[in-house]
Amino acid sequence: MTDLLRTLMRDEAAHLDVPPPPATEILAGGRRRVRRRRVGIGATALAVTAVAGLAVGAAVTGDGSDRPADVAADPGPTYGVALADGSRVAVGQGLATVPGTVHDLVFTSEGALVRSNQNGGASDGSGPEALTLVRPDGSTVDLGTIPEGVGPATDPSESVYALAEQDGDGFVAVLRDVSTGEEVDRVPLPDRPPSYWDVPPLALDDDHVYVGYRKETWAVDRETGEARQVVGGSGGLPDVAGGRMATTRDGSVAVTEPVTGEELMVQPIDGFGFSELSPDGTHLAVTTENEETFGESTTLYAVDTGESLDLPALGAGWGWSWTPQGDALAVGKKGITVCDVVDGCSEQPLPAGFAGDVKPGGQRFES
Repeated sequence: MTDLLRTLMRDEAAHLDVPPPPATEILAGGRRRVRRRRVGIGATALAVTAVAGLAVGAAVTGDGSDRPADVAADPGPTYGVALADGSRVAVGQGLATVPGTVHDLVFTSEGALVRSNQNGGASDGSGPEALTLVRPDGSTVDLGTIPEGVGPATDPSESVYALAEQDGDGFVAVLRDVSTGEEVDRVPLPDRPPSYWDVPPLALDDDHVYVGYRKETWAVDRETGEARQVVGGSGGLPDVAGGRMATTRDGSVAVTEPVTGEELMVQPIDGFGFSELSPDGTHLAVTTENEETFGESTTLYAVDTGESLDLPALGAGWGWSWTPQGDALAVGKKGITVCDVVDGCSEQPLPAGFAGDVKPGGQRFES
């Protein structure tokens, strides 16, 4: 009797139309909660990503076969370096030209989002600035123009960018697709004392939009619209990435969990200095200036372990910046230096035709 019942149940189940799991939603949720492991630069990163994408696809097919699914996880940036030389831009192995001179480059999962203008790259008096997506294969998307001033906020693991816009008497964060420029979301922002810019500067991280006001920082949940003041936030451009926030205090910089205020790391700053989180939040760069020599020294810290590395001294240039995967990056006249606290530093050549005052990606200028 038991065997007959089991057979009947199995036959009935075989005819049930069970849809596959909602892979897109599952993977999107996983990306919000699981920190990506750092991938290598260049071809190695591309190979790892391709294999991982196939593995994930097979796992969620839901039909018992090992064929890849139609959807796969967004692997985040697969390019290791983004650079600009005037109007020329290199993203991974791809090369492109954008209008005018590059102002800055920020990271998205689709490529580098490039802001440029006809004022030599400076935004002071430039008027509207061009916004262009440059993909790792060298293809580009013209995203029109944005007002001079505060640049777009991005999360390297996502394919959207955010800008604050006037909305009646207040402001709203408008999120757009980097591949099309189409609006995908509008997030109302708290009505607080204004910042130092015409519109409040934003940071985009995970499922929150962070807003910098005159002396306060607020976090707004993109899904629910819930807004709350960030513990320890001091206003201005929010330095938030990978679920961490860095704020400068008297004589130190603190890395906290921005929603709960939990303190993750505190590093002293001797004299005048500043800090910056890597785009994925895994590292913190602390730069101090020598008041006598006016020279700078930068130390790289791993936020999770506290390990550190004193970065090589730089000559003239744009200082230390980042790769999308969280390594420190600097550009000299002869090549590129990439460093992390575990493996130290390595050298790479500049792209062909790049020389002189090459601007690295990962720096966001607001003036």
